[in-house]
Amino acid sequence: MNFIKIISLTVLATAIFACSKPTNEELLINEYEQNIYGSDSDLNIKVISFEKTGEILGSDSLKFFHQEYANIFGEDVTIEDMINRCKQVSGNYSDIIEELKVKVDSFHKEVNNFDEFEKNKTKIYRDLKTASEYDIYAKSLIRAVETKKKYDHRYLILKKYKDNENELLASKYECIFSFNNPSEEGTRQTVTKIYLFNRNGDKIIATIDDY
Repeated sequence: MNFIKIISLTVLATAIFACSKPTNEELLINEYEQNIYGSDSDLNIKVISFEKTGEILGSDSLKFFHQEYANIFGEDVTIEDMINRCKQVSGNYSDIIEELKVKVDSFHKEVNNFDEFEKNKTKIYRDLKTASEYDIYAKSLIRAVETKKKYDHRYLILKKYKDNENELLASKYECIFSFNNPSEEGTRQTVTKIYLFNRNGDKIIATIDDY
């Protein structure tokens, strides 16, 4: 009989220990918060509750960027139209960039052949005009390249999330925990935070305040 009691108590103790063992997510939260306050701070975090509250899918990110780009394309423009416009504008800038490269290369050769000791006023004037035009085309080329990059970036983002609307991007967890607040020595504080974990659940992407 005593042997059975011992076994029962052992099983119970094991179960209690298993229940009290922090989850991988809780360990990540402890590490995340510790990094915020610094490794020298003794936060002594105690998790009170930890619960999954939702998921972020590709469709959620698509909705976010659709609203974000509405300032550029207009609020009534559909996602499909945004994608097509980005592709079209990028293509137009590719043609512009090629034309500007030809002009810039041509002017660049002339500029390199300048003779700064030339006494002929006509040639000096011509050289200055060439340099001015070269500067205009060079700056236009830089702006065209930068603009094309922006539309390429928008296209890739919209296309990515449009093609993967049901893909899990992150999971949301609500955590209530208490900790020693380093900014108020001797004070223990209880807070509630929402954490975003990556799809594998092995990394905190951000807190809801940062998202």
